[in-house]
Amino acid sequence: MEHRYIHITGFAKGGTTFAKRCFRAFKDTWVAPEEPKPDFVVPEEVTARNIVVKSPGGGTQTKAWLERGAKVMYLLRDPRDKIASEWQYEEARNVSFADIRPGQDLLNYFDNFEELSADSLLVRYEDLCRNPDEVQKIIADYFDLEIEIPFSQLHTLSDDFDRDPKTHFPLGGAGGRNPNRPPDPSSIGQWKTHPCQPYAEEFAALSSVKKFLNRFYLEEDV
Repeated sequence: MEHRYIHITGFAKGGTTFAKRCFRAFKDTWVAPEEPKPDFVVPEEVTARNIVVKSPGGGTQTKAWLERGAKVMYLLRDPRDKIASEWQYEEARNVSFADIRPGQDLLNYFDNFEELSADSLLVRYEDLCRNPDEVQKIIADYFDLEIEIPFSQLHTLSDDFDRDPKTHFPLGGAGGRNPNRPPDPSSIGQWKTHPCQPYAEEFAALSSVKKFLNRFYLEEDV
């Protein structure tokens, strides 16, 4: 079977895993395990035509998937909330924020955003959380996908939904379990009341980050 590849990218802790899982709501679509390499081989058991893969950061991985013929969805997120999300993630692993303060790698993301996001469908994480079904229609039109169930209802499905209807092969390597959580707008703007606020504001003042925020995140939107 000739597969069509859809590559999801964005920065780490930017919501790309959540976005990837949403693609289970489309017909004839298989969601691959986390961050497969561009030479990834689809298991023979998979009969779906559309293959969804995800790797954060853009750059080399995205270029390699483009060379393989993939179409790309670039997930955007307010970088200040990304910092708060990463803080919470690392804190749960007993890692201090001083050890994970976003540095040059994240700054490079914004310095090179125009190049990294070219020829991609741009989707904001915030819109995916606030208006999941409207965003789903945009995604379906762009990638020529058929909706099976609304994004907003995906988390309510039984375990059997995550299996290929022909082979009963687990979709996305999730062992048949439904790993989806409902869209959660409460995470939007969390940086404003988070201990990371001073650093988030300092980072947002950098020229390339400020340019990104002015383009995609007017103050009334966040």
